[in-house]
Amino acid sequence: MITASKDGARVGPSDGSAPPEKLTLSRVDETGQPLSLLGVLGAGYSPDGSRLVTTSSDDAARVWRTDRTSDPVELRHDAAVSSASFSPDGEWVVTVSKDETARVWRADRASDPVELRHDASVSSASFSPDGERVVTASDDETARVWRTDGAGEPIVLRHNGQVYSASFSPDGGQVVTTLRTSPDDREIWVLSADGTGEPLKLGNEDMRWRSAAFTRGRALILGTFPSGVHVVSLNPEDYVAYLWRSTPYCLPQERRTIYLGETDEQAREHAASCREIVAQYAAHGAYRRV
Repeated sequence: MITASKDGARVGPSDGSAPPEKLTLSRVDETGQPLSLLGVLGAGYSPDGSRLVTTSSDDAARVWRTDRTSDPVELRHDAAVSSASFSPDGEWVVTVSKDETARVWRADRASDPVELRHDASVSSASFSPDGERVVTASDDETARVWRTDGAGEPIVLRHNGQVYSASFSPDGGQVVTTLRTSPDDREIWVLSADGTGEPLKLGNEDMRWRSAAFTRGRALILGTFPSGVHVVSLNPEDYVAYLWRSTPYCLPQERRTIYLGETDEQAREHAASCREIVAQYAAHGAYRRV
């Protein structure tokens, strides 16, 4: 279990105004002595739970063994390191920094890192599910999809504001980002990882989006301040069902020919089909007034 705060007791100040300064690593069964680390901005486990990577304001990330049998491996930048995460196989770590770079390291630092450079501070990075790519988010208003080995040019996903988180979908085909479009406005974008097509944009003036990630299904988990966590479905069928439950209205046959351009035969069949579906929902109480 990881907790982090100025006093080592919680994830951060309750108002979210400042990063934690102390991280405490404890066993969930409360046995043994906890490990406390100072100056920590964030932390994450390796997939097998045997190691922990921490980020710090002292310009370094560190890879620790959770059993504390060896000294940490230091991964150094030229400015504060704000985020770090392991690859799916646990062999690599990607770190990001205010020095305008993300760096891909061997977790044991057995070789020099691959440097991925932006034009402004980099706020987050994560691996694709197969570990072959990395997506980074930056204050330069882009997210970029890179080969893990740094070969070739990145795919640049341009936004209209500072991008502060980015992660892949479970199949690696899409990227979800969070961005700030103005001091008070936040948006979530879902984009094709290959840079094609138009993004799906989700916004809510009452929400201050902090993070977004895909579930294993067709949904997003959205972290907001101050209201907490929200789950949004990306499955069109969920919204079709919602519309059917919301109203019993069916567009009449004559209007279908005018507004939808259907032939008389199509309009007749579709209007009849609509009435049948509405009857099924009505039978299950979908339109009862509360």
